[in-house]
Amino acid sequence: MNAWRQSACASHILINGRNTTMHSDALSWGHGPRLFEVFLEPTCPFSVKAFFKLDDLLAQAGEDNVTVRIRLQSQPWHMFSGVIVRCILAAATLEGG
Repeated sequence: MNAWRQSACASHILINGRNTTMHSDALSWGHGPRLFEVFLEPTCPFSVKAFFKLDDLLAQAGEDNVTVRIRLQSQPWHMFSGVIVRCILAAATLEGG
C-alpha cells in the first residue's frame, strides 16, 4: 500500500456564521473495478490488526482488480475514540492532509 490515493468527501459547517465546505478524503489503495471498503477505528486493537493485513490482501488480489478504501469509524466503547477520529478527520481537511 505504498501508493495510495484519496477520494473526496465533503461536509458543510458554519464558521463565523458562514457556510464553509471542508473536504476530508478517504485513503484508497489500488485502482480495480471492485471496491473493498474497510471501516476501522484507530485505537481498536482488532482494527489495527486488520489494517496490517490490507497490504497482503491487495498483493494477492492485485491492484488492477480491487480498490481498498479505509473509512474511520468511531467506536464509543474505546476511550477517546470519538475525539481521536475527529482529530484525524480535522487534520485531513488541512492542506496536504
